[in-house]
Amino acid sequence: MRHKRGLLSAGMLLLASGAAAADTVVVYVYSNDFSLNPRGEPVVDAVIRVGDTIRWLWDGGFHDTLSVEGSAETWASPATAELGFTFDHTFTHVGEFSYYCSIHGYDNFDGTAGGMAGTITVRCSADWDLNGSINTLDFIGYLNDFNAADESADLDGNGTINTLDFLLYLNAFNTPCP
Repeated sequence: MRHKRGLLSAGMLLLASGAAAADTVVVYVYSNDFSLNPRGEPVVDAVIRVGDTIRWLWDGGFHDTLSVEGSAETWASPATAELGFTFDHTFTHVGEFSYYCSIHGYDNFDGTAGGMAGTITVRCSADWDLNGSINTLDFIGYLNDFNAADESADLDGNGTINTLDFLLYLNAFNTPCP
């Protein structure tokens, strides 16, 4: 009986912390574009969850990445032409965040950017299908990934998909988005 109580306490602690493993999403930096796709494929902006990290990966040209003025998320990478250089930023706010290359783009000073520019859209962690709303389809999507032992369902990042991961998702699903 004591063992079960300890497990329950550990589960409640994780549930209360809301901790979840985060993803790192690569955005390629090349020519005059930022994209989830590498050079030669269609340019696509990133859609991620709160707590995820964007890793910009230099794949050509002399560039940097800089958040627009007044953004709730701020970052500024060094300007470089070093192939394979990376710069990371972890997103802690929900919203749409514009950014640009200060060499080939510009800040419009209204929350948007032009020229060599991109947008990162950050959704709530319970928004499993990343469509901007949290509903039964998100819950079913997580449950399907959990039952299929998909690595994305490992929310505590410990390499094992178990009840604690399910409790973390349930907590996120029932908590208002930040």
